[in-house]
Amino acid sequence: MDRNTRLDARRRELLEQLDRYTQDGTQRVNWLTTQDDRVCGLCAAREQRVLTIAEAQAELQGTFCESNDLEFGCRCTLTVVENDFDEMP
Repeated sequence: MDRNTRLDARRRELLEQLDRYTQDGTQRVNWLTTQDDRVCGLCAAREQRVLTIAEAQAELQGTFCESNDLEFGCRCTLTVVENDFDEMP
């Protein structure tokens, strides 16, 4: 699988995850990276950012990740923010 195909597949996975969160009533998510040397600059800039579902969906449009990791591609995840206590500083 080439880089673009892998990133497109990951984008679909994350968008599907956001759809499930929306169905469950989630309003905000926290963007998390693996915090290692393979995280691209785009993803590193989003690390621990709390976003609305709409903002997260917008971040996943266009070039959302510049990972050159051919084995894994983008390894970011989105976690539910249930209340203000869950927000990262």
